[in-house]
Amino acid sequence: MRSYISLLVESLKINIIRGTYFRISYYLQIAASLAYVLSMVFFWQFILAKVPQFAGWDSASIFLFLAFGELFFGINMAFLSISGKLWYFIRMGFLDNYLVKPLDPRISIMMDFFESPLFFKSLPGVFLF
Repeated sequence: MRSYISLLVESLKINIIRGTYFRISYYLQIAASLAYVLSMVFFWQFILAKVPQFAGWDSASIFLFLAFGELFFGINMAFLSISGKLWYFIRMGFLDNYLVKPLDPRISIMMDFFESPLFFKSLPGVFLF
């Protein structure tokens, strides 16, 4: 288990380095994700300034909902974005390349298709707590 965790950490480092090859696109994607989260926060602050409770939801429960939504969406898309294309991998025979490797295929696929900008999108969800 410890070797898998160290392998995932190394894969994260490689993915971040890979993302820096296209720095402008990489940073714009992270900035756009953060701007989206901040615009949601400001929108709800504006709404809640006018109406203290919105259909029984107060500000703490709305921000908790937003935080969990962004956190789980970012983690899901960062680690499991390939799941929608898995049928294509099976049909075209690409999955066989992962099945014959000595590494667990789930870990290998997750490392190869990890999206670090989407992972960084989940970080503001942690700070909204």
